[in-house]
Amino acid sequence: MAAFWRDLGRIINKISNNGRAEHVPPLYERLKRRGRSSTQAARTVRNLIEALEDRRMLSVIPGPIVNSRFDLVAPSGPPAGYDSNSTPSIAYDPADPNKMVAVWVSDEPYWIQPDQHVYIEGAYSTNAGRTWARFGVPGNTFDPTVDGPPPKIYDQATEPSVAIDRDHNVYLTYREHNVEDSAGRIVLQKYSFAGGNPVLQTKPFGDPSRTPGAYAELYSWYNIVSAPYTAA
Repeated sequence: MAAFWRDLGRIINKISNNGRAEHVPPLYERLKRRGRSSTQAARTVRNLIEALEDRRMLSVIPGPIVNSRFDLVAPSGPPAGYDSNSTPSIAYDPADPNKMVAVWVSDEPYWIQPDQHVYIEGAYSTNAGRTWARFGVPGNTFDPTVDGPPPKIYDQATEPSVAIDRDHNVYLTYREHNVEDSAGRIVLQKYSFAGGNPVLQTKPFGDPSRTPGAYAELYSWYNIVSAPYTAA
């Protein structure tokens, strides 16, 4: 490092070999007096300084080495092997990156629930993804377009998205709807991840914004029938 600064001083200030500075203008001024423009002089000095120290950087970041894989979507209901999983979403806690949450859609056509067969499932990690554990997501609520009795819940829950704020709150949104998608709603579930696992939050009884089956209802639609497509 000492040699670097010594060579730099000789280039810019023309320091003699005996260590004494000669009474000459710095390199930048000398170049300008020789008819170089300010831009040309600055470029020349910069190129000379860059040549003093060899700096080599990797062109790309090395890829991660994965030694093992944790299966988040092992079947949660009988019979095993008949469910399919899709549409994953994952988030980490910006205040504690060791905490992570993942959600996905699980299609379980042979599950014992008589109405709902497409669910939102979730898992969490407290060690940056090395191991995971499941957490519960509420089932769908009643479809108001179907006359009872008995009442019928929405058939499917799809399109999950998850996020975590700096106060360790987990926000999960998804759509619950019937098979035709002519009725449904977008719901928000809120969890507190301040402790060792996400804890579902509910609004107290009597709260005018309390929503059955969810922390909040963001949007809903009913009896929407798409018109057949006809070419123009």
